[in-house]
Amino acid sequence: MAIKLEITMTNKWLYSLIAVGIFLALGVGVWAYNSDMRAGNPPVMGHSAGEIHVEDSSGNIVSLQDALDDNLRERILLDSPIVIFNGNGGGTGTLDILDTSLPPETSEVLLYGTIDDGNDNNYEAIKYKHPSHNTWKNLVLSNNGALYPNTNSVWVPLENGELDWIITDASELQDYRIEIQGYK
Repeated sequence: MAIKLEITMTNKWLYSLIAVGIFLALGVGVWAYNSDMRAGNPPVMGHSAGEIHVEDSSGNIVSLQDALDDNLRERILLDSPIVIFNGNGGGTGTLDILDTSLPPETSEVLLYGTIDDGNDNNYEAIKYKHPSHNTWKNLVLSNNGALYPNTNSVWVPLENGELDWIITDASELQDYRIEIQGYK
């Protein structure tokens, strides 16, 4: 037994039905979408940027939207740098944003370091790390017996407004300088 179904319609009705179908499909999609990027209903529209958690450069877990928003914040260069250390013989310390003239909500600084070697035979370094981490990162390295100043700068995220610094293998013959030249 075979069933035969035959539908006859004009092009006008066919195109009208297609247009209504497309209109309904778009209407359902717009209704299901929530424009608030920090909220959403994953079973209906997938995950929003506010629901996905990522690790930021400081090691903190934040929403993807917060990470994107923070990354888009403007970085500001200072007209006059803030000197953290300037002298010879080296040293160690903690940069605390509350001890500077920068806004307390500062999340990142442009750290600049200089080692004026003076032809010493040491292999000096200015290093930094976050207070809760164990690994030091090099800001500036000075090769053994260099006859020129070595400088470097890097944007460094702060951890709770703080950053540790140290000058290793320091000598009284060298001049060392650490400063903040910008912030975010």
